[in-house]
Amino acid sequence: MNDATAAAVSERCHRRLEPDFAHGCPAEATGGYRVTLHAAPAIQKRWGRRSMLSLIVDLPVCADCFSKSTIFDITDQELRLRLGKTAQRMNSGILVDWKETVLEHVPFSDREYQILLRQTKGRAASDSQPAPGEFLK
Repeated sequence: MNDATAAAVSERCHRRLEPDFAHGCPAEATGGYRVTLHAAPAIQKRWGRRSMLSLIVDLPVCADCFSKSTIFDITDQELRLRLGKTAQRMNSGILVDWKETVLEHVPFSDREYQILLRQTKGRAASDSQPAPGEFLK
């Protein structure tokens, strides 16, 4: 994807600011998150530091707010449970250690991020249009 298309992405940062979390960050978002899940240190010591699951989260964030983010800020308990079970299933039953989770800032211009945006945009467009046979019923 070229820089002109990446520059066309203009969104506000999603993060709510302290102390009351009632006001959002006024800054423009610069990208999203890449979440990489890892096992507990004891497992890593024995088998090496390999990622159990890595995914990009389309949650716009500015660079300043990204540095303050944790996995607990951007996910709820239900989502962490689903991610943990998926990673466990993919890795022979090994459990995720949430303290070992790595967050990376992924700019909007990143190739993988652009693919994700195209896929979700295409899926949303196909969901909103009725099937051809729906007009005849």
